[in-house]
Amino acid sequence: MTGEGYTPEEFANSVCFPGEYEMLTSFTHHPFGERFALETPDNQTQEVFLNVPIDQLMQYIRNAISHGHPVCWEGDISEEGFRHPRHGFVDVLPSQLLSTQASRQREFESLKTTDDHVMEIIGMISKNHRNYYVCRNSWGNHWGKAGHICLSEDYLRLKTIAAVISKEALKKLFLLVHAHKQLIEDKKMEFFLLFPSIILADISNRRTFASSLRQKVIRFLG
Repeated sequence: MTGEGYTPEEFANSVCFPGEYEMLTSFTHHPFGERFALETPDNQTQEVFLNVPIDQLMQYIRNAISHGHPVCWEGDISEEGFRHPRHGFVDVLPSQLLSTQASRQREFESLKTTDDHVMEIIGMISKNHRNYYVCRNSWGNHWGKAGHICLSEDYLRLKTIAAVISKEALKKLFLLVHAHKQLIEDKKMEFFLLFPSIILADISNRRTFASSLRQKVIRFLG
């Protein structure tokens, strides 16, 4: 690649293969689990995004970062907290804390959340018992903390337009979830192998037995 001439499209195709990444968003004016073209001014090519609940989107972002996969973040930077960050940390207004699916939808529909900018999420840190996402910006090392800034989890939940995540990172999450489910099933089987008398017992009071069994399973799996 060094010394060669590339158009922007040719360069993009040389470093990012088609189908390598998943474009995700989270809004309620389209059904979850379906793809739609985001109604934003910058989406001039009508790119489609997979719509997922915000809790699920945040889980995907956290998992990707924890496995060393940066996330391409697109969102709103018009908030006061972004324009005037405190020591490199960006937060929402106190009235915007604990943002929900409904509150982010209101911000989007009232045009308070717009597709202003794109940054790269490369890590997570904790400050005062709150999670912040470390973002690498493109405005030079003189900006922020050597070109980086930290967005609070509330900011991401409220102000994210979209996230582009490697399918390899998503595959790792699905494998972890499957492994966890398999572990639960294995524990259930182990429980009944350890207590065969429960299966063979002559049950005279089914309601009492069911309650007792449920408590034993909870303690065993806990």
